[in-house]
Amino acid sequence: FRHQTTSSTKLANLLLVKGNSMGASFVEKRQEIFGRFSQLTAGLIRDAVAAKRGTDADLDAEIAAHAWLGAVGELIVRWLETGEPDPMERSLPTLRLLLHRGLGLTPDTVVGAI
Repeated sequence: FRHQTTSSTKLANLLLVKGNSMGASFVEKRQEIFGRFSQLTAGLIRDAVAAKRGTDADLDAEIAAHAWLGAVGELIVRWLETGEPDPMERSLPTLRLLLHRGLGLTPDTVVGAI
């Protein structure tokens, strides 16, 4: 998701900043696309949580996935509007650490593409 949106500032701007002003059909399509990303992310979260014994079983992977996408989206919007962080990839180690710790994961327990 981050790669697709940051490789094209026009696409990122459309999806994350200006898209809501383009009418209901655009908003519906955007929700569909983001829903797919959320489902993929939720599956990865479920896999990671299942692989780590002792992680909170009450974690709602759907909610966590939307929170993750919101965090990534907010960083991309900040980058579009201010040019910071420069380069965008500078934010990734901190973002990964924050999101992994939120699942109770450590670098040695991270699985898959999370």
